[in-house]
Amino acid sequence: MSRKDADAHVKVHELFDEAARRLRPFLSYPATRKQVRRAFRQSDVEGLFAKTVDGSIASIAEDYFETDILQGMLASEGIISSMAGPRTPGTAYIALHHAFGQATGHDGAWGFVRGGMGAITSALADIVRAQGGEIRIEAEVAELRLDERRRAAGVVLASGEEIEASIVCSNATAQCTVAFVGADHLPPDFVDDIELLPTEGTVVKVNCALSGLPKFKGFGSEGEIGPEHTGTITVSPSIDYLEDACRRAAEGHPADNFFCEAWIQTATEPELAPEGKHTLSIFAQYVPYSFAEGTWDERRDVVGDAVVATLETYAPGLSDLIEDRLVLGPPDLEARFGLTGGNIFHGELLPDWLFDKRPSRGWHRHRWPLPGLYLCGSAAHPGGGVCGAPGRNAARSVLEDLVAAGAGMPS
Repeated sequence: MSRKDADAHVKVHELFDEAARRLRPFLSYPATRKQVRRAFRQSDVEGLFAKTVDGSIASIAEDYFETDILQGMLASEGIISSMAGPRTPGTAYIALHHAFGQATGHDGAWGFVRGGMGAITSALADIVRAQGGEIRIEAEVAELRLDERRRAAGVVLASGEEIEASIVCSNATAQCTVAFVGADHLPPDFVDDIELLPTEGTVVKVNCALSGLPKFKGFGSEGEIGPEHTGTITVSPSIDYLEDACRRAAEGHPADNFFCEAWIQTATEPELAPEGKHTLSIFAQYVPYSFAEGTWDERRDVVGDAVVATLETYAPGLSDLIEDRLVLGPPDLEARFGLTGGNIFHGELLPDWLFDKRPSRGWHRHRWPLPGLYLCGSAAHPGGGVCGAPGRNAARSVLEDLVAAGAGMPS
């Protein structure tokens, strides 16, 4: 790393920290693009909005760094779950979206949850039950019920059971929610906007059970946990590397060489696996939702092999450690989790689909055109990332409407 790049590493984080400070107040507020841009203009950093919202992540990477591998590392932060390449305008915002976290009180920090992401939902479930709430599982929703005034009146389950409710909050994708309601019950312009929201997934997950700890080139002794095992492992050697992978996916082919982010959870939580065993989760791009040739059922293992081979370039012998694995492409993520198109954010996080356009023009306040129906998932403002903001914002809208209707605040 050159001295210039060492200094630039600090400066680029200062740039995104400044942008995140301007953005955070709007995460819990149904902001318009104009309001956000006005707030950014108050910064001393010239062109902050143009650089970190409308600009490409590649432009920032090339402006700050001179080394390919550092350019590639930064550029990878602007393509997460996007079909866009790092030179596409607006990809800087995807990096910014991942910079507003404040885990453990540190600006720009995101945290790993001890026990896995299920620990968050378990904690939330405990709170709901403590307040007298009931959580139903294995209770698939088939449609939304409407009353004679065309208000939300509850849901109908796939079993045929009907559940009455004057307020319905949907954490499903916007497209799934339209299907639950029925497009005929919604304004055509609203439905058109929802259909325009890009949801084609580009991510493949490869979850592995390992017989031992991978050894990375240039690091430590075999079998000993080191810093290379306890953080995020990123494979993104250059901007062109990412662009080539993106182009391949756009043409219906998986990347020849994948962008990878990987985590060895057992390096910090050994209790997640039997003694001496380890887990490895790989998040990789780019893949198409549909292949130009063949299907995911036919090519799933080949894609999984290619993802592992990419990481094995830096961790020789990795494939020999894999005792079992699970490969999930976009159609698998759609089928398992209801993610339309397999998009982990319920839709692109590029600026054209944010703020007062998410999920539809003028409907960014989490209310839907049917009274009593609210969107509380990642397709709502401010978007995905397991930040909780869409749910909190939707809850505030519900409370505001209850007070306005004279129902008062729940006790």
